[in-house]
Amino acid sequence: MEKNIEAIVDRQYYFGLDFIRFFAASLVTMFHLTWKSDSINTLFWYGWVGVQIFFVLSGFVIANSANNVTVLKFVKSRFMRLYPAAIVCGLISLVVLTQTNTLNNLISPFFRSITLFPQGPFLTSSYWTLPVEMAFYAVILIVILLSKFDRISQFCKWLTLVSAFYIISFSCHVFGLVNLPMLDLDYGMKNMTLLRHGIYFTIGIYMWLIANKHIDHKDFKYLVIALIAAMLEISTRTYEIINIINVEGLTFQDFFLIPIIIFFFTIALMNVSVLSLFTIKLPLIIQKTLRVAGLITYPLYLLHESVAYEVKKIMILEVGTSQLIGALTGYISAILVAALVAMVFEKRLRNLFYSLFSKKIFIVATNKYQHFLSIKGGGL
Repeated sequence: MEKNIEAIVDRQYYFGLDFIRFFAASLVTMFHLTWKSDSINTLFWYGWVGVQIFFVLSGFVIANSANNVTVLKFVKSRFMRLYPAAIVCGLISLVVLTQTNTLNNLISPFFRSITLFPQGPFLTSSYWTLPVEMAFYAVILIVILLSKFDRISQFCKWLTLVSAFYIISFSCHVFGLVNLPMLDLDYGMKNMTLLRHGIYFTIGIYMWLIANKHIDHKDFKYLVIALIAAMLEISTRTYEIINIINVEGLTFQDFFLIPIIIFFFTIALMNVSVLSLFTIKLPLIIQKTLRVAGLITYPLYLLHESVAYEVKKIMILEVGTSQLIGALTGYISAILVAALVAMVFEKRLRNLFYSLFSKKIFIVATNKYQHFLSIKGGGL
């Protein structure tokens, strides 16, 4: 592990994004551990905004990794990023959830979870975001395939406009201005259209364009549209969540600004992080700590609803702790398990996949791809 971290920190890397990634995962984790508990359901009710932060991070990171890469390299990197952890975490969650569910009831959700199937039920509710991510990856893959990545801002423009139009329409429905229930995408395959969450990915891409000085001044108006649409989408989600929790004193009018402030503060922090990369030299120990925090974020996101829930239940029912102590203990336990996954099991499974693919699949695919390019005269 030490050698691997040393290799990572020697390269250009946005370490601040790892802190933000971990912060976002912690928000989501604490939300899920508290929002159904009567005594603490108002403490982290806004934690769901971590998902929106994740989507912005994804837009930035994917733009950064998709620039000047081949189709095969992009597909391979995305596969290695998503599937090894999903498989390991799926197995762990399966074992944990068999304590309260029959194995027969978990088989279908298990295979849907480890294959990142577009439609649930999954082992845990957090998996709903992964098909959305994969839909975004698919769009970027098409952009790379068409050799149009240098015009990524055009893609952002149209996705921003379409997504913003949907968000305005859906918000009018949620707030009772119109009655259009067909606009509710819920958490299924309809979300893969990127209508509700597309603006978050475009914000991330625009941030990457700004950081690399590839943005035209005309594009800033679309970034502003995306940010305004994000504010409206977050407000709409707040209205939905507060109505679900339905706690006396927790009103939309008084609290809707909280997730908006968290989101925009995080976006500002991301900009500071990426723009100060070449002016701030962090001590090596801090770089390593941030990198480890970033590595455990994905397993933490996948595991917290199974591992942390189970630990919380044990602490409350068997040890006799309060709901809050049980939630915090579950959170810490999920972090430790996620660290074990990221540092040991995921790494070994990824190495196994690398070995298999380098010997078979990617050699064949590369040969076919190169042959296709030669037929097309060297490019698409």
